[in-house]
This record gives sequence, structure tokens and C-alpha cells, in this order.
Amino acid sequence: MNIGNNIKQLRQKKNLTQDQVAEKLGISYQAVSKWENNANTPDISLLPQIANLFDVSIDALFSENIADYSDLNHYMKDDDVIRIVQMRGTK
Repeated sequence: MNIGNNIKQLRQKKNLTQDQVAEKLGISYQAVSKWENNANTPDISLLPQIANLFDVSIDALFSENIADYSDLNHYMKDDDVIRIVQMRGTK
């Protein structure tokens, strides 16, 4: 599972420190460090918050390599996709 590597890449891309991520999620920086070092994984209840923080889908967090998600559509959050489908249905 590559969620720790993906979180690290996303965090660095947003120029956030582990402390800043931890503060935004209401957890300790040690928890973030453990995720990034693949010593632990995030609690399932945090996944929506983590995905929202980095503007990606939960699926993207679990991808083999977040860098493979170069297509903007892969970065869309689930609610963005639903909104697009709803807009198309109203025409």
C-alpha cells in the first residue's frame, strides 16, 4: 500500500509541513510521520479529511503512485464528479 508515500508527495507539493498537516487534521505530527514512513496508516475516519486537504479523491490516496494521476480528472474529488453529472442531466 502506497498511501504513506502518496501523502508525503501531496504534502510536499502543497508546501506543507507534517506539523501543518497534523494541525489541520487534529492529530499529532508523529502520526503523519508514521504514515509517511509506512509504519502506520491513517484511521479510516480521517480519509475524507485527508483527501479534502489535498484536493484529491480517496481512491487517489490509495493509488500505486500519486504521480501517475497527472490527468486532472483523476484529481477530481467525488463530489466534483457528481456535480458534473448533475449539471449534464439538467440540460
